[in-house]
Amino acid sequence: MTRLLEKLQRSLSHEMRSYSSLNPLLPSEDTPIQSFSNGVSLEEGKQASSSLLRDTGQPPSNRSKEATGSSKGCVLLTTLVIFLFVTLVFAIATFLFYQTLPCTTEDCVMTASRLLKRVDSSVEPCDNFYQFACGGWINQSVNLKYDSWNTLYETQRTAHDQIVQAMHKINDGSYPLSTNAGERAAAKMYEQCMDTDTLEQTGLHLWERFVDELGGWMPELKNGVLEQEESFEIELDEDEKKRRRFEIEDIILSAFNYSVFPLFWAGVEVNYLDSKQHLITIYEQLPILLAPEKYHYDKELTPEMIYGKMEGPPVTRALQQVGEELAAVLGFDSSDEKVRMMIANMIYLEYQITIAGSTFYKEKKERYTVVTLRELQEIAPAINWHYFLSRLVGENLSHSEPIALKTGTQWIPILSAIVEKLKQTRSGVAVLKNYVKWKTIMFHLAYASPKCRDGLLWMAVSLYSGSASQRKSSAY
Repeated sequence: MTRLLEKLQRSLSHEMRSYSSLNPLLPSEDTPIQSFSNGVSLEEGKQASSSLLRDTGQPPSNRSKEATGSSKGCVLLTTLVIFLFVTLVFAIATFLFYQTLPCTTEDCVMTASRLLKRVDSSVEPCDNFYQFACGGWINQSVNLKYDSWNTLYETQRTAHDQIVQAMHKINDGSYPLSTNAGERAAAKMYEQCMDTDTLEQTGLHLWERFVDELGGWMPELKNGVLEQEESFEIELDEDEKKRRRFEIEDIILSAFNYSVFPLFWAGVEVNYLDSKQHLITIYEQLPILLAPEKYHYDKELTPEMIYGKMEGPPVTRALQQVGEELAAVLGFDSSDEKVRMMIANMIYLEYQITIAGSTFYKEKKERYTVVTLRELQEIAPAINWHYFLSRLVGENLSHSEPIALKTGTQWIPILSAIVEKLKQTRSGVAVLKNYVKWKTIMFHLAYASPKCRDGLLWMAVSLYSGSASQRKSSAY
C-alpha cells in the first residue's frame, strides 16, 4: 500500500513539473508536494489534476474581454433587427392608410363614372351578379336582341369619337403627344372633309374624275361594244381570255379598294367562337338604299316592271329614279330606253340578291358557320374564291384555310347562281360590273357637296353622308 501511494505521488509530481513552464501558478520542481497525510484527500487530488489538464494556458483576463465583446455584438444585432421591424411596420401602415384615401384625379373620376353607368344598382349582386355588373350597359345598348352587334357598335363608336377628338387637337396644335407624318396626313384629310365651303366650290369635279378612274359608268352604252359582242361571235386572243378570266373578281376587288362591298363583305375578324383567334369572314352586304326588308314583294318582279315604275315595291321604283338622275349627272340622256333598261337590270340584280339573302338583318341572329376554302368554292363556284381572297389578304392561301360565313350558308349558293347566270353573256357581265360601280360611285358621291342637291339622288346620298349639320356634329 505504501509503495502504491509513493508511485502515485511521483506521477503527480512529474505532471506538475511538465506544466510548470506553462503556468507560473503551478508549483515548481523544488516545491514539495504535500502528502495525503497532511490533510489532502485522494478525490481533491484528482479534481486538481483535472483542472490543470483543462487549462489552455491563457490568462483569465483575455477570456473576460472576449465574453464582453460577444455580448455587445448581440445587443447591436438585436437593436438593428428591432429597428428594421419597426420601419417595415411603419411603411406597411403608411401604405394601407393612403390606399384607403379616395382617388380624385380626372382619370379616376371618369373611370368611376363609366363603371357606375354600366351597373344596375337595383339588383343585388349576390342574386344576379351579371345583371348587377352589366345591366346598365345592356339597357343603354342599341339593340338588346343582338348582343355581339352592341359590343362592336359601342366599341367602334367610342373609338371613332376618340380618334376624331385627337385629329381636331392635331390640327389646332393642342395635341400633347408627338405625331408622325401618317397621323398628320389623316388629320389634314379629315379637316378637308369637314370643310364644306371648299367642297361646294369644288363641286363634282373631283368625283367625276374618280368615276373616270373606275372606267366610267355604263361605258358600253357610249361606245357600242355591248351591241357588237351580242350580235356577232368574236374570237378572243389569249391576252383577252386571261384578262376576262378573273373579270368579276377584279371588279369586286376594285370596289373593296375604295371601302365599298357590293355583293358581300369580306375581311379578317375575331373568331366568333374563339376570341383568341382570327378568321377570314364573309357575310351579306346591304343594298344601295340600306333597307333589305323593303325589297320584298308579294309576286315575282321583272326588270320590265322596274323600268315602268308602276309595279314592284316602292324601294325599287325610287331606286329607278335615283339611277336615272345619276345618269343625267354623268352626261347620259336619262330618257334613253337603253340607259333606263340597263338601270332596271341593275336594280333587278340587287332585288334578287336581297330577297335571296338570309333573315340576318331582320332577326339579328347569327348563324356562324366555318368552312374550308375548298368547301366554299364547292358551294359558291361562280367566284374564284382562292384568287379573290388571296388577293384581298395579300398572301397565297391554302385550300384548307378556314372561312367563316357569318350569316350561315343559305344565301351564298343563291348569290353564286345569280352571278353565274350573268357571266354567261356580255350583257349580263355588263350589268354586274355596272352594278358594282354604281354602289362605288354612290358611296363616294357622299363626299361631294355641290351647291345644287335636289331630287331623290341626293336624298339617297344623304343615307351615306347625312345632312351637313350631322356631318359636322358627328365629329364630336
